[in-house]
Amino acid sequence: MRTISGVWLPIITPFVDGAVDVRSYERLLEHYLGKGVSGVFPVGTTGESPALDDDEIDAIVERTVAVVAGRVPVFVGIGGNATHKVLKTLKRLARQRFDGIVSVCPYYNRPSQDGMLAHFTRIAEATDRPILIYNIPYRTSVNLANDTLLRLAELPNIVGVKDSSGSLAQSVDLLRRRPEDHHAARAIWSRLEAVVPLLFKEANPMPIKHCVWRQGLITSPECRLPWTRISSGLADELDRALKNAVV
Repeated sequence: MRTISGVWLPIITPFVDGAVDVRSYERLLEHYLGKGVSGVFPVGTTGESPALDDDEIDAIVERTVAVVAGRVPVFVGIGGNATHKVLKTLKRLARQRFDGIVSVCPYYNRPSQDGMLAHFTRIAEATDRPILIYNIPYRTSVNLANDTLLRLAELPNIVGVKDSSGSLAQSVDLLRRRPEDHHAARAIWSRLEAVVPLLFKEANPMPIKHCVWRQGLITSPECRLPWTRISSGLADELDRALKNAVV
C-alpha cells in the first residue's frame, strides 16, 4: 500500500430532489483529482453515510472506484455504533475493489475503552484491508484514548488515525505559530485559514456543501434530513470568505 500522506478528501454526497446526484459526484471527483488530492474517502460521515441506504452506498463506492481508476487510494467509510452491523457492511462491500477503510468511533452509546478496543479489533479481524480509525469526540461523545489507540496499532492492518480529538481553534493556532519551514504550504493556508472555522460553525457537511455549490461543482447544496441548509447569515459569511480564499 502507498504511504498515507498528503491531502486526503472526505468527499460529500451531492443530492438533487432527494436522490444522489451522480453527475455532480463524478464531477467533484475529477475536480479534486485534478487538484492533486492524495486519496479519497467516500461515504464517510461528511458523505452523510447515516442517511444513505445500502444500495446507495454500494453504488457510490462502485462509481468512486471506477472514476478514480487507481489514480489515488480509495478508503471507504465503514463504521457505526453496532459492531455486528459494521461487520455486515464489510462483508457486503467485500467484492468492491477499494484500498482501505475509515472507521469512526462508535457514537451515541458511549462505549468504554475496552468496548472500543474490542469493536475495532473485531473489524480488523474481519478484513485484510488497511484501516484508519476516525476519532471525533465532538460528534461521537466518546474519545479514543491514546493508550487504546496504541494497543490497536499493534494489529497489522490498523495503520493510522484521522485525529479530530482536539480543539479546532487550538489546531489552527498551532499551525499559525509553527516555525517558518513550509513556506509554500503556509502561503496557501493563510488564504484558507479564515474559512476553516466557518465550515464548522453549523453542522458539517452543510457549510462545505454550500461552498462547493457556490463554486459550481455540484447542482445543489441539498442535504438529507435531519440536515438542512445553512443559515443565511453563515451563507453570507462564507461567500465573503471564499472571495479571498480562492487558490
